[in-house]
Amino acid sequence: MASSGGTVQYRLAQHYVTRLQQANTAFRRGHGNRTYWYNQIEQDWSQIRQWQAWSASAADELDKAQLCVEFSIAGIDILRVRQTPSERVTWLQQALDAAILVGNAEAQRTILHHLAQAHFYTSRAEQATRLANELLILSQRAKDILGMGRAYYTLASVAQQLGKFDDSEDLLNKALTLFEKCQATAEIGRTYQGIGRVAHFRGDYPLAYDYFAKYLAIVEGTGREGELSVALLTLSNSLVSLQDFVTAEQYAERSVQICRNVGFMRMLPAALLSLAMCEVELDKLDSAIRHYQEGIQVAESINMKNLVVSGMIDLGNIYTHLGDLEMAAQYYVEALEMAYQKKAPYYVCLAQGYIAYLYLLQNQLEPARRALLEAIEVALQLR
Repeated sequence: MASSGGTVQYRLAQHYVTRLQQANTAFRRGHGNRTYWYNQIEQDWSQIRQWQAWSASAADELDKAQLCVEFSIAGIDILRVRQTPSERVTWLQQALDAAILVGNAEAQRTILHHLAQAHFYTSRAEQATRLANELLILSQRAKDILGMGRAYYTLASVAQQLGKFDDSEDLLNKALTLFEKCQATAEIGRTYQGIGRVAHFRGDYPLAYDYFAKYLAIVEGTGREGELSVALLTLSNSLVSLQDFVTAEQYAERSVQICRNVGFMRMLPAALLSLAMCEVELDKLDSAIRHYQEGIQVAESINMKNLVVSGMIDLGNIYTHLGDLEMAAQYYVEALEMAYQKKAPYYVCLAQGYIAYLYLLQNQLEPARRALLEAIEVALQLR
């Protein structure tokens, strides 16, 4: 196979891999100079993209292919914040193909995990499941404990998204055992978050809060600012369920601010929707509507359909409260259609329940009965 290791282009590409690696280290460890490095990445971004694209055109050139792998792995944390989900998927897929080409099995497993997660966050459950199962097989062969735990974690996340909470809990406990065995602190924290979500969906809000608080403590200890926005948001949602809306609003505001500061587009819509939810409870409806609309718009722009559905249902609730039943119905119906398209039974159930309530408000008993029966039928599928 051909080599490009001595060319000027190769050395330039390698320079930007190093820049990414330096920035990523600062960003991950929470060094005082992480803002400086984040700004440097912003300044270098056009060059980084250019040389990543050059490395991805490897064909059979092993040196270029290895650089393609390194572009994704070197900046794995900061790119998670900086890139749009679609661009992240593209880079990771190119890196996966390159890792296979050069025979780098460890990098292949690492990239499989991050690619599966990227598909999960863009509501591509089938792709996420396929990649997680592939990661599980490769990790079992390599006796890679971390890789096996990550595969179970992604499969648990998909199961949770599909409303299969018993399966999700079993998979999360398998993942937690493996992460504890290899002392993977960050992954342990994320698994606590997953277990907390299962408890939250089941209505055990105090237990959910305990797990979310443990997750936040771990993230604060690691200093990962991007993930701090996730942990704050998770705890905010839990506090809403515990009806502590003032504290929940404070956590959500911090999460939104962090997302804006570091350009964390993937988390921004969820943070905006959670802030809006708190504002509704505190009777700040004008502000809530603005934040819901912005959250839906951002979520649509990065293909996060589940968040779009969630935001539309919540906006429907606001308009129901305001007595604008026609506007509420538009949001509920659009949310229902999208939930069916994305095969998201939890949101199908929610939307149908609220549609039934609208019918009841208008004394339309027969369509209300049909909507309720469908909601009940879907709810019985959630385990």
